[in-house]
Amino acid sequence: MRFPAAAAGLGLAASACFSEPQPPSDACTSTGDVVDDGYEIMHYARTYDDAGLTVFERRWVHGASTEARTEFLYTRGLLVHRLDDVDGDERVEVVTDWTYDDAGRLLRTEQYDRVSRRLVTVDQVYEGEAVVRRTERIDGSLVREQVMSLDDAGRVEREDTYGADGTLDAWWRATYDRPGPSLDRHRVGYLDQTLFVDADERFDDDGRLVGQQGLVDGFFQTYTARWGDDGLLFEESAFGELVATHTRSYDAGGRLVEEVETLVGAGEPIDHVVSSWSYSCAVEGR
Repeated sequence: MRFPAAAAGLGLAASACFSEPQPPSDACTSTGDVVDDGYEIMHYARTYDDAGLTVFERRWVHGASTEARTEFLYTRGLLVHRLDDVDGDERVEVVTDWTYDDAGRLLRTEQYDRVSRRLVTVDQVYEGEAVVRRTERIDGSLVREQVMSLDDAGRVEREDTYGADGTLDAWWRATYDRPGPSLDRHRVGYLDQTLFVDADERFDDDGRLVGQQGLVDGFFQTYTARWGDDGLLFEESAFGELVATHTRSYDAGGRLVEEVETLVGAGEPIDHVVSSWSYSCAVEGR
């Protein structure tokens, strides 16, 4: 069961050693715990800046002696730089950078893996607010490219995905129910000449997907999402051969305090995961 799917330079000359920044003594922090069917499996610890953005995260498997760590850097509230120590050896293994235009639209993502020495880049080209071309390369060599065609209202009516050799690997087209700006549509698409999407999709006034029914990624399902007026996602449900639900609860400041994910098949529970968060500061101090 599936839910639908979102310019500091690469910093390659930066030290490969991970040095945890020392936050101010009054910095807001949080801790998170993940419990799967009654068993603790993961723990998190995060530090936030004055805007409530995560600037440092530690995470570790329950009972493990090492922890992964991530540092985040922002410009104008946009994430531009990320350092990852993925195995707890106090060395940076992965460096990721994001580049935006003056309107805050994402233009490029660069990710360098110091272990494999592999550089992955994804470039995006816009027409208005819509992405019309997305190109992925590894070490400068083309991997895939997506090309989008827009209707007169600026809505994507076709998306073609080409492989490294220029072959059309996948495509989908959309027929919209009403004139723009409504995004409600019926979408049909093929992957390697096999039908993989044939679904009705509904969106709210902010362009967020709130309903989907039909064949999606090769599976028949009905998907619904419930958003709050403040832009927070509260609940997702997907019904098909399996039933998946994902609910979220927030405090008065819009901070996530609990997530519950359940999976049921043939009327029997398969998985039940609860993630809970607590914060060191009151909402006003965040």
